[in-house]
Formats: sequence, C-alpha cells, structure tokens
Amino acid sequence: MPHRRIATLAVAAIVSFLLLSQYDPQFSLLHLYESAIYMVLLFLLMYENEEWAFVVGMAAPAAWVLLISATNIHGILRQVGRVLSFQTPDYPANLIGAVCVLISALMFASCLYLWRRERWGFRHAWRTIGTIAAVVVVYYGVLVLWYSRLVIAKN
Repeated sequence: MPHRRIATLAVAAIVSFLLLSQYDPQFSLLHLYESAIYMVLLFLLMYENEEWAFVVGMAAPAAWVLLISATNIHGILRQVGRVLSFQTPDYPANLIGAVCVLISALMFASCLYLWRRERWGFRHAWRTIGTIAAVVVVYYGVLVLWYSRLVIAKN
C-alpha cells in the first residue's frame, strides 16, 4: 500500500469509532456505521484506486466534523478543557470524540495534500469530487434520518 499515512489514519479512525461505540452505547450502531466509510477507504487504497480514496478521505471526515459540530461540539470542547486543566473527564465519549475530530482533520489535510500533488489537473478530477461528495452526503444523510427515526420511535 503506497500511502501508509492515509491507511494509518483510516485505521485510527476505525479504532476510535469502535472505541467510541463502547463508551457511548446509545450510539454504538451509529458509530459502527460511521467507521464503515473508512473501511471503504482502506479497500480503495488496497486496490490502488488512490483518486477515489483521496476524495473519500477528504469528504468523509469533513462531513463527520460538520455533523459533530452541529450536534455535540460544546460537549467535546468541555471535556478537552477538563483534560487540559488536569481534571478527569465527566463523559469519556466526548474526549474520544475530540480524538476523532483530530484524526479527521489530519486525514482531510493529508488527503488534500496528496490529491493536489498527485491527481489535481487530471481530466476527471471534478467528476470524482462531485461523485464522492454526493455519495458521502447521501451516506451521512441516511444515517441521520435512520437514527432520528430510531430515536423518535423509542420516545
């Protein structure tokens, strides 16, 4: 696998989402599905389809960070603040969420750098970006709709 940095970050994202599912049992299935897109990224890298893998590595973390920013960024920042002031975290899942945000930022930056260095300027660059962006939006949209209906059904 020529791009070990991206593969390492994808494995770190998968592990952090699986760890997050253990500390946040009400969202465990959701976190499992969130990690699935990084498994797809690994398969794309394994089959040497870097053009698509780099765009997945940019779109999926960006969408996840936007989603978490809209829902739980205050809880994550509160736990990071507690750790930085040498206090124990109240809710460890938010601290793991902060690690996920950091991994996502590193993944986005690494994939953007590699995309611009190796793939930008090819004739199908915008088509790849549009296709993957649409897939990621639909993927996370389905997850949000599914989970919101699940929560509504429980109440």
